Amino acid sequence: MSDLDAVARAHMAQQVREVAQTQATLARLWDLTLDPSDIDGSFASFQARASALIKGARSRGELTAQQYYQAQKVLAGFATPAPVVGLQPTQELANRNALHATSVAKAKAAIARGEPPEVALNAAKAAMLRSAKRRILDAPRRRLIALSDVDDDALGWARVSDAQPCYFCAMLVSRGPVYRAGTARFPAHDGCGCSARPVMQGDPTGGWSPDARALRDLWDKPGEDGHRGSYDWRRTYGLARADPKSDLNAATVSTLTLAA
Repeated sequence: MSDLDAVARAHMAQQVREVAQTQATLARLWDLTLDPSDIDGSFASFQARASALIKGARSRGELTAQQYYQAQKVLAGFATPAPVVGLQPTQELANRNALHATSVAKAKAAIARGEPPEVALNAAKAAMLRSAKRRILDAPRRRLIALSDVDDDALGWARVSDAQPCYFCAMLVSRGPVYRAGTARFPAHDGCGCSARPVMQGDPTGGWSPDARALRDLWDKPGEDGHRGSYDWRRTYGLARADPKSDLNAATVSTLTLAA
């Protein structure tokens, strides 16, 4: 493993810890605050405090991303500092709206259909944590992309993920370091553990992580019917993930997984 790969994995591990800590705090806050007999009133209290927690986690994530980007530049042999880019918007209103839409709104609809409040609120809690994860990670990955887009020393960026990407994210990771300024947005679903890896000029890995290479090999490998890639990719990827002897699992077995 190259030093650039090691630093990339260390950055992912730090993001894992920071997101998991915030999720654990959010989960405790939910358990202490949500009252099945007063869902609207108790959620208003939760929403205000949870939004502040997400805002703080986004800021810490951006700092982590900035430090990681600078470390990648140094390892690639560049003495120039990372560019100066503005902080990502706090998105406080969007955070509040997402907390409501993904959790209590769905819980109230489920209760109206006859589902027990405890069951509905437990499902809402899980959905809230997945949404919070996406919103927290959105800030550091957007910062990495913004830095890569304006840095003359950078060629672009590659999508990287945790050890459990969905089939769609796995497809995007398999494309490797093809992403450039203005060429792609970063689609992310609730619970998504993906991030961006800046690719510097002269990177000996070419910007390819072991996981991305394993996924690319799987994409390029003809199936039993002779088709490649997008043809039945979901099934192909699922079979590879289930096979403990596959190259894909050999490449990802040591990768940390973000909390769902």
